[in-house]
Amino acid sequence: MKPLALKISTSHDHRYGLATLDALDTALFITEQLPEPENKIKWKAVGDRTLFGWKFATPKPSYGHNGEVGALFMLDLTTVNANAVKEDD
Repeated sequence: MKPLALKISTSHDHRYGLATLDALDTALFITEQLPEPENKIKWKAVGDRTLFGWKFATPKPSYGHNGEVGALFMLDLTTVNANAVKEDD
């Protein structure tokens, strides 16, 4: 039922809510399409949700878009990304 609702819904918020349950690629796509002030919270939510599913590739750009420096630092530490931890911005 959720895939059908995701396919036919026209509301970005409704589609995003459905996508964060199962279809994180769709949630990421929807977040990229939203204007800047509106997508800040959604970037963080996508990053958190992908981390919850043990997917470490998506959270980094998601937290980067949202400016979550602390989350990026912890992610780099836990994945042993020594080069990113040494970077000065």
